[in-house]
Amino acid sequence: MISTNRTVVGVLCLALFGCSQQSLQTSKEQGEAFRHCMGVLRVPNMKECIDAKTEQLVDQKESERARTTQRAAQQAAAKRIDRNTMALAIDPIVPGTIYAGTLEQGILKSNDGGQTWTEINGWIPSVVYQGEPKTPRVTLLAIDPATSSIVYAVSTRGLHKTTDGGASWKPLFEGKSSVTVTSIAIGSQSPETLYLGSIRGVSKSTDGGHSWIDAGLTEPTHALAVDPQNNNIVYAKVEGPKAGIYKATDGGGHWKQVYRGSEPVSLAVDRIDSNLVYAGTYSGFFKSTDGGDSWQPIGSDSLKAFTGPVKALIIHPKEKNIIYAMTGHSIHKSIDGGENWRALEHAMTGLFARDFNGFGVDPSSHSIYVGSRGGEFSELMTVMTYHTRGSAQHRL
Repeated sequence: MISTNRTVVGVLCLALFGCSQQSLQTSKEQGEAFRHCMGVLRVPNMKECIDAKTEQLVDQKESERARTTQRAAQQAAAKRIDRNTMALAIDPIVPGTIYAGTLEQGILKSNDGGQTWTEINGWIPSVVYQGEPKTPRVTLLAIDPATSSIVYAVSTRGLHKTTDGGASWKPLFEGKSSVTVTSIAIGSQSPETLYLGSIRGVSKSTDGGHSWIDAGLTEPTHALAVDPQNNNIVYAKVEGPKAGIYKATDGGGHWKQVYRGSEPVSLAVDRIDSNLVYAGTYSGFFKSTDGGDSWQPIGSDSLKAFTGPVKALIIHPKEKNIIYAMTGHSIHKSIDGGENWRALEHAMTGLFARDFNGFGVDPSSHSIYVGSRGGEFSELMTVMTYHTRGSAQHRL
């Protein structure tokens, strides 16, 4: 019996058939080639047979190794957590349920307050970028306030809707996917009423997004807020030559400019007293106590910690004087209707702390969730819980 030991095979090959010297440093493939050629009848040149078979086996092994590496990379990519969060939405009814829109991984969902995440991307039509499929960027998320299993998602592929918490999705706003949607607002009294802001103005749907009409405002719109007590009252932040805050009282049929200027960035209407309207600006806040007819700057003595625009505002759903504000790298809280603010401490560092993109408040747990474009996703969702004696925080 001929030994299958690699060195012995190499010596036999060299001694019997004049194989090359490198055969003495033989591989598993060389041994397999030797045994193959020994079993073939009428081989005219044993050396050529062994060398050719060895080369074939080596090529096969390299190809298989490359395929294995590619599969492992694809599996790792499928399991990775995107470091770039573009939007957040907190379920107002089911505690601990969070949706995150990401730059490269579509939508992620957590049912345990951000400790674990699952992709819910069966809806997303991939685009091809540099010859490879690429998941579209998800920039906006909105949850139906009455039926929280209904979620709307805005991506670079348009507007989509789920009615089962993300298990399945269907496209909306079809034929206008090329329109850049910058904001979305849902009516609390009639959740089937939706408003979309875009560079072309405001669009409206009264059937949950299945059909759309132009809502009368044709200026670039970058923020929307609907009166929680009257879905026909809508506020819009407009940019361009006619920059300012506009208000409609007839569901978008007619608009009136109630504030002139480019300072406003974000809008919020109080759920309890809808005459209270807040506007976040590049350097602070404006407040209206009469439904937008007049505006006053607030909090000027406590805004030294603010740097950059106020990107988002959230009014506590049960306590009208408690307001949260997000800038690019800080979260602030007021307990007196915006007159005074304090920055909330957090342990976020590095890139994560430089570009906050979304945040939300879970009223059931009094927790704040913050999403950023930097850092690992385990750091990306930082929960800060506030108590009556101050603030405490922990990183997930």
